[in-house]
Amino acid sequence: MSSLITAVGAQVPEDSGGQYAQIYNTNGGTIIGLINYSPTYFVRSEHNPLDDPLIAPVEGDELKALIPILHSWADVTWAVWAHTAENRAHNLRWIIHHDISTESTQYLMETVSNVEREDELESPLKLPWPGHTFDMRERNGLALLGSPHGTGLGWLYVIGRKTLNARDIDKITVTIFTGPGEGEDDKYFMIWDLGQPQLTISIPERSVTSSISSATPR
Repeated sequence: MSSLITAVGAQVPEDSGGQYAQIYNTNGGTIIGLINYSPTYFVRSEHNPLDDPLIAPVEGDELKALIPILHSWADVTWAVWAHTAENRAHNLRWIIHHDISTESTQYLMETVSNVEREDELESPLKLPWPGHTFDMRERNGLALLGSPHGTGLGWLYVIGRKTLNARDIDKITVTIFTGPGEGEDDKYFMIWDLGQPQLTISIPERSVTSSISSATPR
């Protein structure tokens, strides 16, 4: 049975406004992002709540003074994962972004999946499960890696690359569900597959690499 550990607002001070609410399934090698807003996002939103283009954004030293040193999704998520999973940290395989609300990421998901909105105010059932899966060697897979959610994953991968034994990100699945009720927003999901975990065991004058089975999230 997989152990589930939830971290809400992990390592982000309350007064920063940041919130990272996630589920860490250490046995299943899975992180599920539920609610993720960085301190930077909240500081800038508070400074310019109406997104007025004439108001200069908070940047540089002014921004640094208002957010904690450890503030990015990648830094916080990897720190919690490594601490929680301990000697199973290398077992990370799945990163799931739940109910994505970032419009630029939504747009990319629709574009690479050849999904079009019929109307700006009303959209039909677009991409139900199992959605579309893209290999990370494909152009569309790389495009999704360049989305706000993809770049966060990329930085997490850089931070944990040594622990993950320099595996390549394998593929991504995107799926879009129609909102459950009239007038409700559609639900956007990303499932990143980091590839089969590998454990390298060093013995005199040789190394043996063996695959470790990892449960597929359901």
